[in-house]
Amino acid sequence: MSGLSAAVAASAGDSTTVVALEANSLAGGNGSGTEGCFGCNSSLQKAAGIEFHLKDVITRELQFFNYRIDVLAWKDLVDATADNIDWLIDQGVTFGSVDTYHGQGQLEGFHWFAPNTKDGYITPMETKAENQGVQFVFETRAHKLLQNTGGEVCGVVAEKADGTTLLVNAKAVILASGGYADNDDKLREMGVDPENIVRKGFPHHMGDGLDMAVAAGGVDTRAKHCIMREPGLEGYPFETPVGAMGLRSGGPWIFVNSNGERYTNENCIATNQAHAANAVLSQKHSFAIINQTVLEWLDSNTAPGIKDGFQDAIDTGASIWKADTIQDLAQAVGLPAETLTASLERYNEFCATGSDDDFAKDPEMLMPMADGPFYALKHGFFYFSTIGGISTDRQFRVLDVQDNPIPGLWAVGTDGCGLYRETYTVMIPGSCNANNINSGRQAGIAAAAY
Repeated sequence: MSGLSAAVAASAGDSTTVVALEANSLAGGNGSGTEGCFGCNSSLQKAAGIEFHLKDVITRELQFFNYRIDVLAWKDLVDATADNIDWLIDQGVTFGSVDTYHGQGQLEGFHWFAPNTKDGYITPMETKAENQGVQFVFETRAHKLLQNTGGEVCGVVAEKADGTTLLVNAKAVILASGGYADNDDKLREMGVDPENIVRKGFPHHMGDGLDMAVAAGGVDTRAKHCIMREPGLEGYPFETPVGAMGLRSGGPWIFVNSNGERYTNENCIATNQAHAANAVLSQKHSFAIINQTVLEWLDSNTAPGIKDGFQDAIDTGASIWKADTIQDLAQAVGLPAETLTASLERYNEFCATGSDDDFAKDPEMLMPMADGPFYALKHGFFYFSTIGGISTDRQFRVLDVQDNPIPGLWAVGTDGCGLYRETYTVMIPGSCNANNINSGRQAGIAAAAY
């Protein structure tokens, strides 16, 4: 998404020649899985009577991150979003409604691409870029930056699909390689076991931008930033009510660790989609417990189809267990039966009183699980994208260890995003994609001028 934005912005003038290298066979990258972007007081919001301000955005993010974020970067983004929406419309991008994104956001700022991301954003932006003379070179993976004796970036070396080398001489380079979510070694460096995750993003996000930036003198900032991920049922597809375990709706499950102890408000996702992943990650292993009665309620209310999916998950060997009693379930899973039984009994007491005295779960989600059969589902993780990794300034120029810009080099989108710390909160829905578009546009303009 940032690469397309940069290509369109950089090629808008008559004097700039732009080449776009893409490792995939088509444009869009991980943006193909996005659905829209954030805006603040755009023309579409004004037409719908929606109004909020910079302070409404900043206050939420500052408080969530304990004031550890770059407020100026956030201010730059929010101030630019309304104009960026209008600019996208001028390029042929089409939008539908504006809302809070499935109720996950805290502001009505999510602008949906219409009729979908491909036809609403990717195709019109690619067409606009081509009409402005951008040359797209697909199935070509950049792996090295060229620098002259003064340290200025002056080109890129890439490998084409047939194994031959492509050399592109350039006066400026914008890195928009989409992060490192497909690179096992880089994930391990971040404490992730790649053998126990399912990647849901598009392929070829190998951290090439990060590697090239660091080799050119840039700084690796991954430890300060985040990975977008979501818990679900280990060993089962995400695109099912069972795979994501109804977690998008919050819910009446109980979550226990490998000691059989309940450890969180399971409905935490009701206020923030990212909370579920953070909660599960707080434990070495996590299991979701539910009985048939509550499962029936989920199937009829928040997760249609989940009941049929349970049996399919069992039949296909996913990490799910079923037993008539909670003691038998504990034995089947390998959890301490006494502790798990006590955890469930305490939870059922909270359901009876309507007050979760341990973790303050929403009363309407306190549903007793007195009778079997019971199910246990082991949490696995679905990985979508990494966010952040290359040190940049407010103009998206890549910085060296002395915080000086490397001449002729920019990093945009998830490669250079510095908005978040350990979590992409989704409180401001679509802010990551808003940054993709804004950083690409601003870097494209700046690189063309440079």
